[in-house]
Amino acid sequence: MKRAAIVATLWLLALVPAYAQQKSILFDAKHAQTAGNADWTLDEDSCGIAQRYPTPDQTGITSSTAETYWSGAFSAMGVDLVKKGFHVESLPTTARISYGDTTNPQDLANYNVFVIPEPNVALTSAEITAIRSFVQNGGGLFMIADHAGADRNNDGIDAPGVFNQLMGSPSVFGIVFNDNSADRTLGWFDNHPDDNYTSDAASPIIHGSFGVPAAGRGLGLFGSTTMTISGSAKGHVWKTGLSNTSTSGVTFATSTYGTGRVAAVGDSSTGEDATNGCGHTTYLGYNDPSYDNGLIYANAVAWLAGGGGGGGGTTQLLGNPGFESGTAPWTASTGVIDNSASEAAHSGSWKAWMDGYGSAHTDSIVQTVAIPSGKTSATLTFWLHIDTAETTTTTAYDTLKVQIRNSSGTVLATLATYSNLNKNTGYAQKSFSLNAYIGQTVQVYLVGVEDGSLQTSFVVDDFALNVN
Repeated sequence: MKRAAIVATLWLLALVPAYAQQKSILFDAKHAQTAGNADWTLDEDSCGIAQRYPTPDQTGITSSTAETYWSGAFSAMGVDLVKKGFHVESLPTTARISYGDTTNPQDLANYNVFVIPEPNVALTSAEITAIRSFVQNGGGLFMIADHAGADRNNDGIDAPGVFNQLMGSPSVFGIVFNDNSADRTLGWFDNHPDDNYTSDAASPIIHGSFGVPAAGRGLGLFGSTTMTISGSAKGHVWKTGLSNTSTSGVTFATSTYGTGRVAAVGDSSTGEDATNGCGHTTYLGYNDPSYDNGLIYANAVAWLAGGGGGGGGTTQLLGNPGFESGTAPWTASTGVIDNSASEAAHSGSWKAWMDGYGSAHTDSIVQTVAIPSGKTSATLTFWLHIDTAETTTTTAYDTLKVQIRNSSGTVLATLATYSNLNKNTGYAQKSFSLNAYIGQTVQVYLVGVEDGSLQTSFVVDDFALNVN
């Protein structure tokens, strides 16, 4: 009978997507991230001082762990990234920023991504040099600003000013924050939801590793600034009402520098959460159910963690590749996209579970995707688990076909056929070249067909269609 418990596979929830394995994210907590009512840290055992390792230890985080596991107002982001397979740490006030200094245990060379949430203290020239070198040599930098004039400790500089100093004039990243607090159109404004997304289907922020933000959700901006972009910088979200091809009015941007990557957002409200252990006034942001802040951030971190590609790096094209954001843009048979515990997901809580009824049945999932022309490679991957009650070692009674179809549904190729004979106790990653379909719009189509008795479950998760 379908949905019979498969105890041996439950702990596969601990497995993580390939792109997230062993990636380390460092959160800056030494530049007045707790000034005023801010509490932009993962966790503080002592108010105002974030320790290197959040407590309790992140190894205790499961798919059901609440963001209150840690006490900082960036704990929702930290806990979610751990669930997605990343390792997170804080840079305490007593630590230092360096690059290539083997005597520093928190040297930036030991991390994949450096997140700087709304700094309220200027960076030193040595810190600026280290951060630029980190990015230039393949690191990822995430700059989380706030509206112009948000000088929480009254020291004469706010986050846009700190970041503009980091980037220099002209900006080495091609990004400039609006730091004019009198400009209530582009320097200090509310915009919620801001779903004025780029139309670029290859955007790693809007069409990223963890899914596609929805229309009517987007960023929840409560006191934001904007950016002007040039050179290698790209816009991914613009203030509502502005052209999504403009070089100004950008609320979420990316860039490249050397072999590294940079992401930037105009408002720290998008990253915070409503709980902290120090009595500060904070609000829902990263985990606000009204917006897709967390999804956009997670896509950014995944992209930043894949640095080293410069301007020609890998882009993942599929939306909602791990099924954690509902059904769209997949089309699936009823009940296929599922979060029950009887069959574990490869990561997160959701997966696509085809067949498993023990009676004649057909299930399918499909997503239409445009593979841009001009790319040199396109590779489809996903993780597959097959569970069966069939005992034969010779006959394929139940099958799963992996197909590429054209936009009208005509089969162009059957990439593989799996069956009850391919049963496995865990997940196995499958990989296929789609180079033949570069420049085309195709359907990634999986169809499972079960015969009249003895169930076979085909469970798939964590898709990617990577192009270079």
